[in-house]
Amino acid sequence: MSYFFLFWANFVFIGLKAAQQRNVAFDKYIAVMPISWMLGLTEVYVIAQIAVNGFSLWLALLLGTAGGAGALFAMWLHNKVFGENGKA
Repeated sequence: MSYFFLFWANFVFIGLKAAQQRNVAFDKYIAVMPISWMLGLTEVYVIAQIAVNGFSLWLALLLGTAGGAGALFAMWLHNKVFGENGKA
């Protein structure tokens, strides 16, 4: 298993979840379906890698760190694209 690819896959996965929450909260209908499709792809990849390789504390820490960074990045990017209140 490549921890590098799994880190970035979870970064994207959780980032997409955060972006989707903001899209729903601010009625960005056009972005909901494409993000849902990307969520499906990344979620299946991350879960499949965990199923194949099993649990470890280091993997949990890696995925938690990637997820937190992905959520922070998605929030920052959403604010840059749509403005602080999400209405732009």
